[in-house]
Amino acid sequence: MLFDQVSQRMEETRPFRVEGESAVLESAWMPGASGCNGGRSVKPQSPQAGGYLGVPLQDCWQCSYTHPPNILRFDDDWRVEEEQHTVRIGSEWVARNGPPDAGNVRELFQALAPHNGEGAPRLRLIHNAYPAGYIGPLEVAESLVCLADRESHNVDCSQCSPLIRQALFDLYAMLAEYAESRGLTPVPIVNGGRQRVSGCSSGCPHGQIWLLRAKPELYEAIERRGDQLGYCPLCAEIGRPDLSVPVAGLSKLRVLAHPAPQRSWSLVIAPVECTATLRAEDSGEWAAAYAAAVGGLERRLGAMPAYNFFIRIGAGHVHAVVLPRNTNIPGSVEYATGLTTVDVKPADAAARVAAALVAMR
Repeated sequence: MLFDQVSQRMEETRPFRVEGESAVLESAWMPGASGCNGGRSVKPQSPQAGGYLGVPLQDCWQCSYTHPPNILRFDDDWRVEEEQHTVRIGSEWVARNGPPDAGNVRELFQALAPHNGEGAPRLRLIHNAYPAGYIGPLEVAESLVCLADRESHNVDCSQCSPLIRQALFDLYAMLAEYAESRGLTPVPIVNGGRQRVSGCSSGCPHGQIWLLRAKPELYEAIERRGDQLGYCPLCAEIGRPDLSVPVAGLSKLRVLAHPAPQRSWSLVIAPVECTATLRAEDSGEWAAAYAAAVGGLERRLGAMPAYNFFIRIGAGHVHAVVLPRNTNIPGSVEYATGLTTVDVKPADAAARVAAALVAMR
C-alpha cells in the first residue's frame, strides 16, 4: 500500500520539471555509450566562493522551498506528502504556460514554495528539477533528490545532525526496497564537499537516488566475479587488518581503505554480514560510518574534499564508496588508456585516516 502511494505521488508531481531532450550516444568506433541529457545544460549552479558552493540563506532555493512538489516528507518519520495545493497550483500553471522550461520554471517553483514548506519538514524528497533520461545506455526511471532543512544551510551532507543523516539512510533503504518491488536498480548517491568538481550544484546538503531500468554492466561483473571465485571477495577484503579503518561504535559495518581505488584515499563502507540488502535497521551505523569516513578524510587532507559517495545495491555484497575527487586528478594518459593510477597505497591510506580519526576524538 505504501509503495502504491509513493508511485501515485511521483506521477502527480512529475509534470513540474524541466524535461530536456535525451538520447544515447554510441559509435562503432568506440566501445561503450554516453547518455546525452540536454535539459541538464540549463541547470542553475550555486556560486562557489572561498572554495565552497553556497549562497546566503535568503537566496537559497533549497531553504526557501523553491522546487518541485514534495513526494515524501520527514518530520519524525517518513511519509507520503498529503497536501494537494502544489499539484493543483502546478497543474493550473502548466495549463496556462505549457511545460516548464529554463526561462519560466522559477516562477512555477515560487508559486509552489509556500506549500512545499508547510510544517517545515526536516527532510523532503522531490523529483530532480532537471532530470536525466539516460546514464550511459541505461534509461533512468526516476531521478530523485532529498533536501535537508534550513538548520543545515551551507554544511556538507556528512556534517548534518545524526537525526538527519540517519533519516537519509532510512530513505535510501526504503527506496531500495521500492525499486526492487518495481524491478528497478537503485543508485543512492551524495555529490559531496560543496564543490563543483564532485558534480555538486548546491551548497546545501542533499542526497540523491537514481532508479535505473536495468542493472549496470559493472554490477553484473562484480556479481560474476564472486560466482567464479566461489566466495565473496569483499568479505575477504573486510577481513584484512592492513585495510581496516576502525570507527568507534560500529558493530554491523566496517570502514576500510579501497583495495584497488580509482582515486587515492578512497574508502569503502560495508556490512560485516555478507548481505545484498541495505537494511533500515542499520541506518544509524551507516550514518555514523559515512560521517566518520568523510571526517577522517577532511582531517587527513587538511580541508573538506570534494567527494562522491555512492552505494552499490545489486552488485553482490552491498557496499558504499567514498571517492575523493581532488586527489591524483586523472591526466591525459589515464583518459587515453582508460586506465587508473594512484599515488597512495591502500594500507597507508587506512593507517593515516585511522590516525586522523583517533586525533578527532
